[in-house]
Amino acid sequence: MVGGGLTGIETAAELAERGRAVTLVCGRTLAPTFSAAGRRYIATWLLRHRVAVLEAVSVSVVRQDAVVLDDGSADGPADGAVRSSALTIWAAGFGVPDLAVASGLRTDPLRPSGHRRDTDQRRRRPGRRGRHRQ
Repeated sequence: MVGGGLTGIETAAELAERGRAVTLVCGRTLAPTFSAAGRRYIATWLLRHRVAVLEAVSVSVVRQDAVVLDDGSADGPADGAVRSSALTIWAAGFGVPDLAVASGLRTDPLRPSGHRRDTDQRRRRPGRRGRHRQ
């Protein structure tokens, strides 16, 4: 299971309750939107149900039968740690890398580049016909 947010946690919990062996790769933090007490409760529940939780580790490659983990260390193996996986469920979301957002290439990761918002100043005013004037 890839993704330490609510979807990933719930999916991992459901699979664990059905007796499946589950590893939850969180990326940075398990349940980042929760308080510290909430994260401790979730971590305890997952531990009790034998879900292996990997924090501060991300998935760099998903293969047909395995995932390649990246712990961000420079002294790690060149190919990362490879974990076999009969089924990989992705709940980590999809987004623009932080560098692209920080550099100003894209300000909204969910909106295509060059897309005008509905609140654009050049939109037509109510009651006008034809092309708008600036």
